[in-house]
Amino acid sequence: MLKTLLCLPKVSTLDEAATPAEVVKEYAETASPHGISRIHSSRHIISRSFWVIAFLTFLGMATVQIMVIAEKLRSNDYITQVKVKIHKNGLKFPAITICNSNAYRLTEVRKLLDKVHQNNQSLSTPEGRRSFSDTLVNLSKKDLFNLGQQPELFFKAQTCSFNGKNCSYPNDFKMISPAGLGNCFKFNPNGNIFQPRNGVQHGLFLVVNIDQNDYNTYDPEMHLLPAGVYITVRNPEQSTDLKSYSVLATPNQLTRIALKQKRAILLKRPYEDNCTDGDVPSFKPLYSGNYSVDSCVLSCHIRELFKKCGVGDMNAVVLSNWNGLNMTIAISQKELTCLENFTASFNKGEIPCECPPLCKTTGYDMTISNSVWPSSAKLRFWIKKLNLSEQAFKENVVAIQIFYNDFSVSIAIHKPLYDRNAFLSDLGGQLGLWVGCSLFSILEIFTMLLEVLQVIIFPKKKVKNSKEQEKGKI
Repeated sequence: MLKTLLCLPKVSTLDEAATPAEVVKEYAETASPHGISRIHSSRHIISRSFWVIAFLTFLGMATVQIMVIAEKLRSNDYITQVKVKIHKNGLKFPAITICNSNAYRLTEVRKLLDKVHQNNQSLSTPEGRRSFSDTLVNLSKKDLFNLGQQPELFFKAQTCSFNGKNCSYPNDFKMISPAGLGNCFKFNPNGNIFQPRNGVQHGLFLVVNIDQNDYNTYDPEMHLLPAGVYITVRNPEQSTDLKSYSVLATPNQLTRIALKQKRAILLKRPYEDNCTDGDVPSFKPLYSGNYSVDSCVLSCHIRELFKKCGVGDMNAVVLSNWNGLNMTIAISQKELTCLENFTASFNKGEIPCECPPLCKTTGYDMTISNSVWPSSAKLRFWIKKLNLSEQAFKENVVAIQIFYNDFSVSIAIHKPLYDRNAFLSDLGGQLGLWVGCSLFSILEIFTMLLEVLQVIIFPKKKVKNSKEQEKGKI
């Protein structure tokens, strides 16, 4: 029956009541693996022994080789292929995010502190710190906006150009509020801007005012706070930790950033990259933006800290009421100890966060240079334009140039060193070389085993031939 269904040859000498030995004998007569038919057809013991030894030897060799290529496939090794592609007609410009290094303005922070002092409380007491924390949690979006850098002062110079054409806020910038950086401003937020020609004159030129007089002296890290702006260059579709991956541009200088685009294409599981297209079930973003490793780790850190200690840092507390978290800053000694222990565990990797890298990423190599700006010949022009004293101008005005210096794109591609297609090809080669076996040969063996099993489970009695029946009648 199985031979009929699988269209395999049927030997006429075998009846339906065959024994397992007869099924195996029939298979041996027509087997496609060469050694088996040779063993069956040999009539002399020496010849048969020779073919048995040869078949078993070659079968062993094939088994060893198959184990080698199977281990090669299981190792999931990969190679990195680097290609350089030249875009003659230009490239899409990245998103440029600019943040004042001073996240929260001193004048607005004082207003918050006044609310605490009006209740006859001091930040030196647990009650006063609790009151200040509650004030932060209850801030509206308008209050939070007022805390950060104000765009009308930041863009006071009204000097912005791209590829020789004027740009301005809010037409070409989008205001965002990343954690811990107050109000930031993103140029080319949708990634629609295109730099048609390489060179500094075809990129972005921007002048901003950081207003150092309003730097927050209550910041616990004020002694580390630089004067200037953080500049982050990134793919508009990918979010990142703005402060960790930023370039600092300082006043009284022109910071020039020459870009070169680079891309990476990684491999998914089971390869070591274990990358994702952005669909990570465990990722619960606290802030706006698409998936990235940085945003995932930040959100995981804050949520796990809140789960364990019920507290967060000031930046997380400010935004917590938008995410359903009733978070406060660490105040009591118990909370401070919990925060310290959690941070130590997190830094050691003991707090797990499932944050795989993206399979396709775009980054930028940056060549940064600084020079005194403006020249002495143009200093009076800028002082008059901004209506500032010379001292105030040198302390507060930052100039930035960002551009592609060439349109070559470096693409790093991870490719499997040995994949399933190569494995199947080598498997067929090894089986064919050593035992003359193909997929059809394996199918024949499988069919033979099924027939043996069928004969054992459902045995049939043999029907006597005609001569035996006649003798029985006589």
